[in-house]
Amino acid sequence: MTDKLKEYIQKVIIRQKYLKDLENFCFAPFIKIIVGARRVGKSFYLFSIIKKLLELNKLKENQIFYINKEWLEYDDIQDYKDLNNYFLKWKKENKVGNNFFLGIDEVQEIKDWQKFILSIWSSYPQSIIFITGSNSKLLSKDIGTNLRGRYISKKIFPLSLNEFSLFSNKNIDNELLFEYINYGGLPAINFIDDLNIKLEYLKGVYNTIFVKDLLEYENIRNTNLLKNIHKFLFKEFGNLINSKNISNFLKKENIKTSIETILNYMEFSFNSFLFDEVSRYDIRGKKLFEITKKIYSFDLGIRNSIVGINLQNDIGGIYENLVYNHFISNGFNVFVGILGEKEIDFIAEKSGKKIYIQVAYLLSDEKVIDREFGNLMKIKDGWEKIVISSDNLFVNNYEGIKHYNILDWLQNME
Repeated sequence: MTDKLKEYIQKVIIRQKYLKDLENFCFAPFIKIIVGARRVGKSFYLFSIIKKLLELNKLKENQIFYINKEWLEYDDIQDYKDLNNYFLKWKKENKVGNNFFLGIDEVQEIKDWQKFILSIWSSYPQSIIFITGSNSKLLSKDIGTNLRGRYISKKIFPLSLNEFSLFSNKNIDNELLFEYINYGGLPAINFIDDLNIKLEYLKGVYNTIFVKDLLEYENIRNTNLLKNIHKFLFKEFGNLINSKNISNFLKKENIKTSIETILNYMEFSFNSFLFDEVSRYDIRGKKLFEITKKIYSFDLGIRNSIVGINLQNDIGGIYENLVYNHFISNGFNVFVGILGEKEIDFIAEKSGKKIYIQVAYLLSDEKVIDREFGNLMKIKDGWEKIVISSDNLFVNNYEGIKHYNILDWLQNME
C-alpha cells in the first residue's frame, strides 16, 4: 500500500450507512462496482472499505493493490496488458498469494480493462475486486455491461443531512438545513468557505461533468438544446413531466426539435444520474402509469446553481426533492401514488414494507390539513402513513396518521 493511499485512508470520513453490510458485500463472489454520479464520493467510499477491512484484520497492507487513474503515478498504465504486468510485478514483490484486495478507480481510462478484471475474477476467486468509473468514455451506469453478469453494484448518493452535519462539523438545526438546501450534498462543498466559490464549483461540476460527458459519450451536437431541457427539468421538479410539455416550453424559447430528440436527451440525462424519473402508481388498480412522470434532481445544489432558488415558489418542490432523495439513498423504491382524482406524493417500498407520504411546507390552514391528511385517510390498507412539513407546533398524530417535522425526520429516518 502506497504512502499516498495511506494518507487518504487516514483522513477519510466514514459514511456509516454504506458499510452496514460490509463483509457480506465485500466477500460475495462477484466483481463489485461502485456506481453513482461523479463527485458524490465513490473513491472515498473505496478508501473507507479498505480502512475498515484493515481495522477488522480482514486484510494486511501488503495485500492491497490499488490504482487511481486520476493520479499521475499511474499514467503509464494505458491498457489491460500494462495493468496485468503492473499487477504481476506487485504480486511478486509483495509475496501475495491468492487472497488480496484489488481496487481500480476510473477504470474506463484503461483500454480493454474488462479483460484484466475478468481474468483476475476467474483466476483468483478468493480475491476482493472493486472498480469505479464515470466520464465521457464510460458512464457509471454502463460499467456492468462489460462484465457479462459477473458483478454486483452499490450506488453512492450525495450526503444526507446527517452526513452533511458530520462533514461540515456543524450541529443540525434550521440554519444548517437552509445551507443544505442551498448548496446540496456533494462532499466537497463542505470544504469551500466562500459562497461564490461554492456556486462556481457546482456550476463547474454541471458543465464539465454532466454536460461535457454527455456531449462526448452520447455524441450530442446541440449543447444549447441539452441545457435548455435541463433547465426546464430543474425548474419543473416535482411536477408532472412529459415530452409534450417540454416541447411546448422549447417552442416558446424558439427552439425547434423533435419529440424523439427530446426523449433521447432526457434518457441520456437520467443515465448520467443528473435526474431521477418517478413513475405514478394507481393504488386501487395496482398498476404503473409510464407516460407522465415526475422528475427530481439528484442534488439540489447543482439544481440551484443553474436555475437559482426562489423559496416562495420552490419550497414545495424542494421539500419533495429532499424527501425523495432521502428515501432512495436509504434503499427504498419510490413511486407517486394515484388514488382516483387524488395524488399521494410518494409511496416508498423496501423489504416488503410500504409507507405512504405527503409532503408540505406548512400546514397553514384547515384546507391544507384536510388535503394532506385527508388524501392519506382515503387509503384503506394497514401500511404506515405520514405527513412531513416544517411545522413544529402541529400535533404528532392526526386521525392515526403520523406527522413529522422535516428536520427531525431527515435526522432519524433510515
